[in-house]
Amino acid sequence: MRRRREVSPAGLPPSPGADQRAPGLLALQRAAGNTAVASLLGVPTRTEVEPPVDVPVRVPDSGVPGEVVRVAEEQRLAVGESAERAGERVDQAVRAHQDRLSATVSTQEATAAAALGSLRANVSAQSSAQAAAAQAASAGTRATVRARAGTGVTSAHARIDAMGEESRAAGQREAERAVRETPAASAVRPPAAAGDPDIAAGQDRIGQAVADKAGGELARSGGEAAGQVRAGVAAAQSSLYGPAKESAASQVRDAADQTDRALVEGTATAVSALRATGSRTVESAVRGHQRFMVALRAGRQTAVGDLAAWGAESRGRLRDTAARLGAGLVEHARSLAGLVAGRVRPVEDPVGVVRAAGDQVSQGIDDAAGGLVEGAGQLATGHQAAVGGVGEQAAGAFGRVGEAAGAALRQGTAAFVGHAGQTRDAVTAELDRVPAVAGDALDARHRSTVDGHAGAVDRSVEAQRGWVADARSRGAQGAVSFAGEAERLTGQARSQPVQRWLAEIVGRMRNWLREKCGDVLGGILSGLILSIPTIIIGVGLLLAGPVGWTVLAGLLVVGVGLGIYGRWQEYKADHGGNGPGFLAGLGLVGLGIADLTGIPYIVEAAVGRRAFAPTGMSDFERWERGTQGVVNLALLVAGGAKKLFAERPPVEPVRAPVDPHTIPIPGESNNARFEAARQIILDTPPADRAAATRVLFPRLTELSGNTWNFRANPSADGGIHFTGEGAPFIFAIDNAGNAFQGKIGPGTLTIHPGAPTTVNYTTLRPLTPAPPPPPIPASTPATAPIPPVAPRLPAPPSEREPEPSH
Repeated sequence: MRRRREVSPAGLPPSPGADQRAPGLLALQRAAGNTAVASLLGVPTRTEVEPPVDVPVRVPDSGVPGEVVRVAEEQRLAVGESAERAGERVDQAVRAHQDRLSATVSTQEATAAAALGSLRANVSAQSSAQAAAAQAASAGTRATVRARAGTGVTSAHARIDAMGEESRAAGQREAERAVRETPAASAVRPPAAAGDPDIAAGQDRIGQAVADKAGGELARSGGEAAGQVRAGVAAAQSSLYGPAKESAASQVRDAADQTDRALVEGTATAVSALRATGSRTVESAVRGHQRFMVALRAGRQTAVGDLAAWGAESRGRLRDTAARLGAGLVEHARSLAGLVAGRVRPVEDPVGVVRAAGDQVSQGIDDAAGGLVEGAGQLATGHQAAVGGVGEQAAGAFGRVGEAAGAALRQGTAAFVGHAGQTRDAVTAELDRVPAVAGDALDARHRSTVDGHAGAVDRSVEAQRGWVADARSRGAQGAVSFAGEAERLTGQARSQPVQRWLAEIVGRMRNWLREKCGDVLGGILSGLILSIPTIIIGVGLLLAGPVGWTVLAGLLVVGVGLGIYGRWQEYKADHGGNGPGFLAGLGLVGLGIADLTGIPYIVEAAVGRRAFAPTGMSDFERWERGTQGVVNLALLVAGGAKKLFAERPPVEPVRAPVDPHTIPIPGESNNARFEAARQIILDTPPADRAAATRVLFPRLTELSGNTWNFRANPSADGGIHFTGEGAPFIFAIDNAGNAFQGKIGPGTLTIHPGAPTTVNYTTLRPLTPAPPPPPIPASTPATAPIPPVAPRLPAPPSEREPEPSH
């Protein structure tokens, strides 16, 4: 073998075992370049191996030289096999490390997944628990508000009921006072101050009539005042206290409902926020877990790749080193075989030396494989350290996230519960103030109502006293004052423009019919109403029996005059107040005459325009005018037929005698019974009418419960008369049995003190046909008559008594 020279790195001496290592091991060590190999073989030294001796001798294939070469080849193959075994050993170690790394990664993944699952369950449980706590707080607050609302309504109703009871008791006291403090009837009766006995007697009768009437009026006034107070109490209950209770209850219910809705909405919002917090926490943790899994798997992939690369590099280097060292072994063996064959140098046991060298190279390769396995272990250990605690770190992070989420959920719930408590306190405080607020708001009106009961009675008593004084004064004034007042009213009535009044009434009637009934029906009804006078006259003529030509001629003249006048007025209305010219005037006269037939009205209604009118008629006016024309034409035809075919005079029907003592007097009211009694009197034969009146009127007094004074007073001519209670009204029967009715005016009655009253029938409307002239009184009183005066004073202006219809 050639001499070799060893040099350690950086000029250091060789390691203690360096001289014992063969050149192949040193080369293998340098080829491995691994600290693990250095730890096994020592610090690698740089060995300069001299090349084999170039022996120019042919090595024989037999003998010792041939055996040396053959053994060298066998050792070269053994070295290669050692390299393959070493590579497989390294691969097994790499696979084992890869499996352990995969197991570690799986363990970390499971740890992280378990931590994530625990976080999910924890956050879900905490969010559910906090949501339930918020809902429970909301339900408790709502129940408290509802209970306090019920208490508030009850308290408010109790206070308002107490005020209503106070008003009722005050009203009852004032109603009793109204009756108790009503003036007596005797206070109304004026004294008879006249010196003349007859006049004093008349004044006494007037005073008695005034006192009698005043007694009923005052009693009625006191009763009405009491009734008004009681009605005011009832009205206050229905219009003040009842609505106040309902208003208080409504306010409480509205406040409670508003609070309930706010709590329900707030609870829903809070629960949604709590669940959203939990959901966001879990979603954030899931994203973190996903990032962790990606990083962990990437680390595993990197570690597996690094180990695989280490194994592949180790196998390649082992093979390269084994091939190089095996080739060098064969080359040196050939040199040794040449030395042996040429006998240049004696060599002891060359075959053993070759075998030893080959075994040493194989052993070095095995040792290098051990270093490579340890290097793979170091590489795996580094990666193992990198991924080993990741799962625990993730679990810790998830735990901290869960704690933070729980704190946030608890804080949110506490905030909601605190807000709900503040709302409860504020609302219940407001509800507790409702009874006082309702009472204070009602107090002014309540005081006014209670005081109003007393005020109404005070005003009634004061009005009664004023009425008593006025009635006493009126009674003292006597008939002269009443006559003068009647004359003044009569003059005032005569001075009023009757025509304008009638025109306004007709215009309002037409407008009302047009608005309520339309153009067609309204026009027809208006035409019928405007034709009522014509219809009454026509029907009266038809029912009155044969009518002479003189009467008909007179009616025709009146009708023609009215027709011409109406045409003239229509023309002026259509032309701005200007009258017609000569020709137009002739035309109007002709139309006024022809209007008796109704034909011009019918033609104008069909055409839609009045004669000489600049504008057309409305639908309402057309139907109105056409109806008037049809009525006139129908009456003209009916009247002509009656005149041509006159019937025999009607026979007076035979009436069975009636007993005024037993005949029923129908009717529900005093007016209705008066009408019925009057008709019974008119149906009685004229000779018996006065006697029947004397019987029937006392019966009317009994039926009315003495509320109406149906006294029948004797007349100077032997007849009988009745004067109304509420107005100057008179119904009279003369001594011949003729019936009259009307209003008391100047000259209607002449009062004779101590003698029957004289009735002037010419001032009244006859109810029976053709009454004879009133008879001359049998005797004339010795004293001058008192001017006409009503047998009673009129009621106060604010009061109106019932008046018999006529």
